[in-house]
Amino acid sequence: MASFLQAVLNGLQAGSLKQNVVLLFVSDEEYRFTGAKYAAAQGLKADAGIAGEPTQLRIVRTHKGVTRWKVRTRGVAAHSAYPGRGNNAIYTMAKVVSRLEEYAGRLLQQAPHPVLGTPTMSVGVIEGGQAVNIVPDRCWIEIDRRSLPGETVLAILEPVRSLLHDIPNWEFDEPHLSVAGMDISEDAAIVKQLSASIKQVQGGSIVESAQYATDAGIYTAAGIPTVVFGPGDIAQAHTDSEFIELKQLEQAVHIVERFLTQ
Repeated sequence: MASFLQAVLNGLQAGSLKQNVVLLFVSDEEYRFTGAKYAAAQGLKADAGIAGEPTQLRIVRTHKGVTRWKVRTRGVAAHSAYPGRGNNAIYTMAKVVSRLEEYAGRLLQQAPHPVLGTPTMSVGVIEGGQAVNIVPDRCWIEIDRRSLPGETVLAILEPVRSLLHDIPNWEFDEPHLSVAGMDISEDAAIVKQLSASIKQVQGGSIVESAQYATDAGIYTAAGIPTVVFGPGDIAQAHTDSEFIELKQLEQAVHIVERFLTQ
């Protein structure tokens, strides 16, 4: 935010901005992307976009999407001394998880995207039961499915539904998060123009991919070709010692300023 704001301020003070600029600071990018989704739903328009992320001043032109949802199993509670009187929802969920593990392995055998590789799936959370002396009547898991550009929510969910068709007493929640992957051509104007500005500051530029999802997927799906770019390193993100090198911060200002004024 600081580098983008300073770049625009410098351009305004010098009277050198060549483009109309929208600075959009959105909330909730880490969990449900609600800020970016709201902006897109309100009719956000632009010729191109830059989503600020710690990319080490490299351009990310393609990345995976992500869909997350919960699967629930239902059972019948009973005293653990008489388990036959109940129906153990955790045992049912164990069958579900076993099928999902097998399917996650098959995803890794699919024909890979030329840059991003294969889609992936992981069960990241499981919770169930009330107490150790009660046969559990409920259990739920949360699934994280990383998708390739072009994969729809239906294409993600339906194979899993089919996989579990013969297991009783389960249900899906609607996905609480679904962000599409994005794939911008290396020949796109936004890539070429930003790359030229990076070269002026650093002497060279790198265009690459990422495995994580960003707001860029939402903007691109809304018709705004968006790349990911910014100072900092994703390896430091979400750590106790998260930081950004001052040199990168300063270079980001010069890069974005050049991008907006040439």
